[in-house]
Amino acid sequence: MKIGLFTNCFPDKSWEETCRITSEAGIRGIEPGAGGFPSTGHCKPSELLKSEDNIKEFIRTAQKYGLEIYGFDVQGNPLHPDKGYAEKHRKDLEDAIELAGRVGAEVVNCFAGCPGAAEDDPYPNWVCCYYPDYFSKALKWQWEKKIVPFWNEMVLKARKYGVRFGFEMHVGDSVYNVHTLLKLREMTGAEEIGACIDFGQLFVFGMDPIACIKELGKNNAIHNVHTQDTKINKQAIALKGVNDYANYSELNNRSWVFKLVGYGHGAETWTDIVDTLRMAGYDGYLTIENLDALISAEEGLKKAVKFLNSIIFHESAGDRRLE
Repeated sequence: MKIGLFTNCFPDKSWEETCRITSEAGIRGIEPGAGGFPSTGHCKPSELLKSEDNIKEFIRTAQKYGLEIYGFDVQGNPLHPDKGYAEKHRKDLEDAIELAGRVGAEVVNCFAGCPGAAEDDPYPNWVCCYYPDYFSKALKWQWEKKIVPFWNEMVLKARKYGVRFGFEMHVGDSVYNVHTLLKLREMTGAEEIGACIDFGQLFVFGMDPIACIKELGKNNAIHNVHTQDTKINKQAIALKGVNDYANYSELNNRSWVFKLVGYGHGAETWTDIVDTLRMAGYDGYLTIENLDALISAEEGLKKAVKFLNSIIFHESAGDRRLE
């Protein structure tokens, strides 16, 4: 297993500066934000794709610091009812797919998107309940008319460039748990569709990370991993549950907040996660994603690397057998 970094925690740093900081922290892989909601300050695919020299220079900068560019992150909503909004995020996604193929990156991490409930809706509609039946009818329309047709198109582009998708199962998105991830995989019939397991999101919904890893692993659907954590506010959840629209800055009032790995759940939880990932056949990058409002980006990076280095497997187990 290897440690990687999702670069969104350094929006004020240049690509070279971010590579330097990442390398000095002892990391050997990097995952730049490449459009959608994440900043494109480190990587703007539309500009890089204008010339082969641009791409080569981008790769050279990472290689100068001993870094592998193993993925790109385009967390957006290409299904937004606002056509201009959706088109921008679609273009970001398509450019990232092409760039990943040309750079040799394995995965493009993304959101599935959230459409409206009808053609004339002005805003996305996150349907997460069955009754009254207008919800289930809207959900059926979303999947059949918007979600599946769009991702059928994107799968063809991914195949052209030899890359896979890692879907974050994210709050407010059409794919928000293992069931909806595997539903999209089944409805498209595409093995290119798999999970970018962001454990912070699983903790939000009260899902069991071990059960999720096992189910996704059984389906060969783990394409990337983000080691984000979540702190649960039991007092707030007791009164309002986990669906919480309070601003992220209201740290004391929210039902949950994103935390640096190890600061929401302890080492025992995370060693179980690492163990189960290896049993499920995943031996790739564990990506640091730091959205913790209580710690600086650089200190958070150092602490996350120290924590992960203490629990991950650095070597292959070989052909060990217990007699």
